[in-house]
Amino acid sequence: MKKYDSDLFYDQLVSRLQDNKFPPCRFCGCDKYATEVSYANILTDDRLGRAGLDSSIPSGILICQNCGHMDFFVLGILDAL
Repeated sequence: MKKYDSDLFYDQLVSRLQDNKFPPCRFCGCDKYATEVSYANILTDDRLGRAGLDSSIPSGILICQNCGHMDFFVLGILDAL
């Protein structure tokens, strides 16, 4: 597995967006975003206490700089991990 690079995640995401820019935040309308230096593992197992790395989805985090709303994007699809 490659090492996570938040700059690569951001670049890969922007390249797939219409007009290569982020749409306004759906909660506050701000168009400024930040990324986190690490990624999140979203657990996909319905058995509490049993979820592990084989039952999770590594996801990049995009954060609105105004209201703090977070969106998660699957890193495997973006080829960013």
